[in-house]
Amino acid sequence: MQNDDATLLLRSVLYVPAIKEKALLKVAQLSCDAIIIDLEDSVSPQEKKAARECAWKFANASSLGVPYRILRVNGLYTPDIQDDYDMMQNYPCDAILVPKINDKADIDALCKLSNKAVFLMVETPQMIVNLQPLLDYALHKKLPLKGLVVGTNDLSKDTEIPFVSGRANMLYALQKIALCAKAYKLVVIDGVYADFRDNEGCKQEAEQGYLMGYNGKTVIHPQQIPIVNTVFLPDAQQVAMAQDIINAFSLPENIHKNVISIHGKMVEKLHYEMAQKTIEKVTLAKSRNGLS
Repeated sequence: MQNDDATLLLRSVLYVPAIKEKALLKVAQLSCDAIIIDLEDSVSPQEKKAARECAWKFANASSLGVPYRILRVNGLYTPDIQDDYDMMQNYPCDAILVPKINDKADIDALCKLSNKAVFLMVETPQMIVNLQPLLDYALHKKLPLKGLVVGTNDLSKDTEIPFVSGRANMLYALQKIALCAKAYKLVVIDGVYADFRDNEGCKQEAEQGYLMGYNGKTVIHPQQIPIVNTVFLPDAQQVAMAQDIINAFSLPENIHKNVISIHGKMVEKLHYEMAQKTIEKVTLAKSRNGLS
């Protein structure tokens, strides 16, 4: 379940209802790293067909500047999944996002559904309880799994855990999801911050996710994108230190050393590998923004 460079930088992942044709066409002007073209929760049952048609119009548009595109389909056992299945076979997206996965039978059904790269929603208490054996089983079944996306709204509903500032009452679930994702080398994306007018609250929740090891955060409004992008990218001080580590280990006298001293601190070879990843992320972010 190794991820390629295309998913290295998924800081901001914008949900866009597939029914909102104008919103889809505007995403090329935004700085998000990915979009989720949503056929599920944000689309009413009577709009599903029209939403698929809008998604196709977006796919055929000329200006598609979004680096990574994810199609969120409906649940495996809903009336709409067959139409979604027929669509996704030829739909030009980088991955599909599948909701409401709870057990091994769901993984079996998903394996039969599509061979596209997959992200799984983690949004039920059943999935969180079963997460490690589910990921083991997905690996055994050779599911092309790329990552996990947390659905905090559904999780709150099903667990009766209310939203509170700081999410202290949800930390166990969030940390378990992040740790399991890292154990299986998967991308892990935090849930949305619902109050898109509260920039400071969005920043604080994004920082919390970053400190727990999340790769990025789903967003619901364009003004949240630069906030999340900044939080999930190393700052200037971190970049400078990373470059110093790389430069120091590249010196002839240090090439074969496992531990050296930099700025009065002992630095191991593992920090060199971490520094390389830091520079890779920053370089990729600059290239997406047209910077050198």
